[in-house]
Amino acid sequence: MGHIPFTHPPLEVRQAGPAKVYVFPTGVQDDAELLASFGAEWRKFNSMDAADLATAGGELFDLWPKDANAKDLCLLDVGCGNGRWTRYLAEHVCQVDAVDPSLAVEHAAARHDDMPHVRWSMASAEELPFPDNSYQRALCIGVLHHLKDPGKALDELRRVLVPGGVLYFYVYYALEQRGMLYRTLYRLSDLLRRSIHRLPGPLKRALCEAIAVLAYAPLVALARAMKALGMKLWRKMPLAYYHNKSFHVMRNDALDRFGTPVEQRYTKQGIQELLQAHGFGSVQFSDGPPFWHGVAVAV
Repeated sequence: MGHIPFTHPPLEVRQAGPAKVYVFPTGVQDDAELLASFGAEWRKFNSMDAADLATAGGELFDLWPKDANAKDLCLLDVGCGNGRWTRYLAEHVCQVDAVDPSLAVEHAAARHDDMPHVRWSMASAEELPFPDNSYQRALCIGVLHHLKDPGKALDELRRVLVPGGVLYFYVYYALEQRGMLYRTLYRLSDLLRRSIHRLPGPLKRALCEAIAVLAYAPLVALARAMKALGMKLWRKMPLAYYHNKSFHVMRNDALDRFGTPVEQRYTKQGIQELLQAHGFGSVQFSDGPPFWHGVAVAV
């Protein structure tokens, strides 16, 4: 089965090692600072080891059906970043289109050149170069909360999914089930993000590394110790999500969180209403972290 045809020719085709990257115009929403930030992030963190991939992937895709037929599923990964989720799911489908508007897609194509059924494209989530009703499944993992107008990306995702096609999503949650102290800590951290993202790249990355060392690592170590001692409150600790993740993942996520110029957070009800307003129904949320992630069906 060949790849789904593009709706229009790419501007150019670049080589990324043995792999090709098809370059398309990006949408008007794409922000130069945002693209530069993620291009630099995925150049620095261009891989995830097998243990981390299995752990994080198992959490994010706990709603992926166990009986998926690899022979006829076409998957679209929008905002693929370093290609980690493309790799995690590639064995379950016959073909993948992995898309990112930043230079991250070139790093991903070069890194994952051993997957011939994956096609890499530099394109915007708001202007996908694919025909209507083309894909059975799509990913939008950690993308919508970094967009100024996520509805435009959801409209495009709905357009390219077949009716009944499934969207897998993950967005930052609004901490609605957390206490006042936790939410206050978040607001303070967001003030820090608003300052850090404006800094020159090397200084920004150095500060994010410092946050990983001085905040992430100690808090995660405390959560791990509390868990080992049988203390039920360990799950309520800030950054307890990383209790089973490596320091590499913490460093990556610190840069992802504090280095971005755009961060939106959604309540469970808010993301459900957003999805429904843009052509998705049967929204199902996972009970497990990271919050909120789940699936929605194109109607």
